[in-house]
Amino acid sequence: MCDMGSGLREFGLDTLRRLAGYQRPKEWHFFLSHLHWDHIMGFPFFTPASVEGAKVIIHAGHVDAEEALRRQQERISFPVPFEWLKADIEFCTLTPGTEYQVGELTVGLIDQAHSHVSYGYRFRDAQGSTVVYSTDAEYKIDKMGQESAMVDFMAGADLVIADTMYSLADSVSIKEDWGHSSNIVAVDLCHEAGAKRLALFHHEPTYSDADIQRMHDETIRYEELTRSGSELEVICSHDGLCVEI
Repeated sequence: MCDMGSGLREFGLDTLRRLAGYQRPKEWHFFLSHLHWDHIMGFPFFTPASVEGAKVIIHAGHVDAEEALRRQQERISFPVPFEWLKADIEFCTLTPGTEYQVGELTVGLIDQAHSHVSYGYRFRDAQGSTVVYSTDAEYKIDKMGQESAMVDFMAGADLVIADTMYSLADSVSIKEDWGHSSNIVAVDLCHEAGAKRLALFHHEPTYSDADIQRMHDETIRYEELTRSGSELEVICSHDGLCVEI
């Protein structure tokens, strides 16, 4: 799982239902982009963390990940302290530029411009299928080296799940320094990296469904206008979306 938003409650219940009857270890791996509350707030409601015999491994580039998760379950904030959780919970601090073998996946991470730093992840299976998860990242015209590094990180990805919270106009004006990116930048990065599919993600909370649809349509049109090689498929993330790689 990437991050721990509020949807984690329903996911935890669903995954326990799906595992019922299977004689195999119950193990969950999390990969945290960063520690802001909207990305960790679901963990106190993640039911498997309360299951004895379950194992939860939390991977992060931040050395203070455990502190952040424990702090949000202090008595002043939540009735169930972190130490009451019955699962075996382990924290693994990862280093950008290093690849790790996690289960059947090879995992790498890259640092991104965001308050308290954010990390993007690249997941590759034994067959070479690759997914990149990149949220809460801001790119600036005067720091193009960050874009170049991300292009290398995304190279040939089958799916890129990218922060497309703002329009390009907003991201360089009223929302500058807010730590997010635009649909235009995401398409440019994917085109340069030769990625095959882009999932628009981390939608602006004030957007209506119609606004998100408009953003999707505009992104498809921009991809068509700027395409110089193979088509980049653009999809729009939504609750419950499943994508086969």
